[in-house]
Amino acid sequence: MDTARLITAFGTDDTVQFSKGQKFSKSLFLMKYRGSSDSTDPKIFFTYELRLDNFAVPAEETKYACTFIPLPMVKQKHHIYKVRCEVFLLEKNRTLMPLQSACKSIFYSIF
Repeated sequence: MDTARLITAFGTDDTVQFSKGQKFSKSLFLMKYRGSSDSTDPKIFFTYELRLDNFAVPAEETKYACTFIPLPMVKQKHHIYKVRCEVFLLEKNRTLMPLQSACKSIFYSIF
């Protein structure tokens, strides 16, 4: 099946009355489910490790810190489906900073 017809109803509570114009439909292209065996196929799934070297932890307490990390160049359409962020601290910085965190890996698939 390449497309599916999605029918949606809405209202202020769970008792939706379809006859009062509280519904709509839309044709959608849905992605195929990929089993767990597909998730390790090196032809379609790629893993990249991205590190923030010398990332300065802000002196004032904050909930976020922004930076730019360039992604690898690809030649065709791709979808990022998983980002794993890990906290790590180099031994030499252990006494200088209480914590560093960074997005270490980005996983994406070619469709």
